[in-house]
Amino acid sequence: MQAQGQYVVKHYKQNIDGTYPSVPTDVENKSAVPGNKVTPPTKDTTQGSYLGFSAPQTQTKEITEDGNTEFIYKYERKSYDLNINPNGGKYEGSQSTVTVTQKFESTYTVSDKIEAPAGYVVTFKNFGGQDNYTKKTSTKTFTRNLKDEKTDISLLGLVTPFEIFSPKEKKVLNTIDKINMTLRTYTGGYLRYEDDNYCEGKNPWTIATLWMAMYYQKSGEKRKSNECIEFIIKSANEHGFIAEQVDNKTMSPAWVNGLAWAHAMFVTISTTH
Repeated sequence: MQAQGQYVVKHYKQNIDGTYPSVPTDVENKSAVPGNKVTPPTKDTTQGSYLGFSAPQTQTKEITEDGNTEFIYKYERKSYDLNINPNGGKYEGSQSTVTVTQKFESTYTVSDKIEAPAGYVVTFKNFGGQDNYTKKTSTKTFTRNLKDEKTDISLLGLVTPFEIFSPKEKKVLNTIDKINMTLRTYTGGYLRYEDDNYCEGKNPWTIATLWMAMYYQKSGEKRKSNECIEFIIKSANEHGFIAEQVDNKTMSPAWVNGLAWAHAMFVTISTTH
């Protein structure tokens, strides 16, 4: 039997501040025939304790008899974007969505930087939950198409009226969470899709809000369905006409008033409510 030469593989995980620890995170003591070349694998960064890190390139070295062959693998900590949507309020003086890039497992405080709209208080809704940010596990949602991941209210059509998926399937519930995170305005109505810039894109659409009412009706969440319907009723004009949009500031009809498809949607919901 040929003599074995010892070698060591040292793994270092990057600190949040960008430095590396002086002591390895993991150490593997191995052996191979001296003179042979070996290529130790890196740690699996798709699961376990190395999730959230990028693996380095593997190294190939010839094993020596003295046992001094050493492999050093350094794993870079990944960065993720935290999107903060003021939803009608302000974040650090801005009404736009702010993107903050943070290192994996780092902490970022937003509570003292949010200003609510007049008459409202700040609450926090975290799409995906804390685990989604610190460990970056996958949260699957429906998207408009393979090249466009923006949230669109028409995705509700998969549940109602087409009934391709049930309202309580996990992927549907994830999509509803994202709709509420990205499309729901601070007054309680809904936009058509992310970055909807029609007429400045700030006002909720009655047909989008009624579609949410239909989904909640289908999922058995009567209270939430009623809230969407009441939003429409309160924003109708003195003749009961439903407009295309609702002015967020005044809760009065905006743009085209007496819109046929909005009235048709309202009648459809009323017959099954």
